Amino acid sequence: MRKKIGAIILSVMLSLSLCACGGDTSQTSAKSTEASDSNMKLKVIATPAPASCSQVAVAEEMGYFEEEGVDVEIQYVTNLSDMASIIAGGGCDAAFNSYYTVLTWIDSGLDVKVIAANNDMGGTQAAAIRTDIEINSPKDLENCKLGLVPGAEVNVAIMRMCDEYGVDFDAINKVEVQPADQLSAFESGDIDIIACWEPWLTKAESMGGRFLLSGNKADIEGIPSDVDWLTLYETTVVPTSAVTEKADALAAMLRAVKKAECYINSNRDEAVEIVAKVCESDVDEIAGIMEKNDYRWGVDSQYKDTMSSLEDFMFEHKIIQNDIEFDDVHDFSILKKAVPDAYTLD
Repeated sequence: MRKKIGAIILSVMLSLSLCACGGDTSQTSAKSTEASDSNMKLKVIATPAPASCSQVAVAEEMGYFEEEGVDVEIQYVTNLSDMASIIAGGGCDAAFNSYYTVLTWIDSGLDVKVIAANNDMGGTQAAAIRTDIEINSPKDLENCKLGLVPGAEVNVAIMRMCDEYGVDFDAINKVEVQPADQLSAFESGDIDIIACWEPWLTKAESMGGRFLLSGNKADIEGIPSDVDWLTLYETTVVPTSAVTEKADALAAMLRAVKKAECYINSNRDEAVEIVAKVCESDVDEIAGIMEKNDYRWGVDSQYKDTMSSLEDFMFEHKIIQNDIEFDDVHDFSILKKAVPDAYTLD
């Protein structure tokens, strides 16, 4: 639906220090490298949505990859199965996707490792309900027609909401439909609730839909509240072989992405313009969506605790068939060397 962004290949011989964001995060940049060195070239894939593409889009636009001495070719894909196929076929060196999706990939046998955590996008995984549907108690949701994408992250938030309020998730009339078609079905009244991710929720609300829930907020009984139903990190994931074969290039990429995170948090209006261009979306819409993302780059105990909890939930509810351990998913060796201040897990 959106065009792919081609490669920008540049020769650089720069040595810069990493920007600081609230602490001493200055790092020595990658040593000057000839552009012809294949070890310093990366093919990267992301989806054209703010949670996935913000940091790579800003890093490319601001020249941070160039500053760090790495040539990055970015390909934007909209279909998650296409992304998995590209990785499996050796068509990329790194990808940006949610931890939830990465777990499903590993569960299906894809040999990848998470090397960094980019941002918490739980607030962008949400559901909206038509305003003509009256909900007097959460149990009334059992009488609704729920549009959802099989295996989507927002399903975890809905299932946890059901667990908390005693709603029978299996009793809800679920209609499996992709986001764009959900929007049409929502508008026509063929479904009562749209459940997916941004920007579709913002579009549904602009059509008169009422916000129902997200990973971190809820308004089910007319009383808005904070919840903890889905903390969901966007991650940097690489083929396992790339951890050793592309270590220097990946380290440079992580430094550039860290710089982009600093820029996003300190120059939000300018960052929104960059991301809106990549997503081919309205600036105001992208600004609202980016406000729901928590751009908190790095790995800490909260990341491990929440992602381990997500792993357990997905296994318990048979979303994944294998009991996957946290340490089996991750390899932080590059992160700890490239941006040590971003790793506080130890």
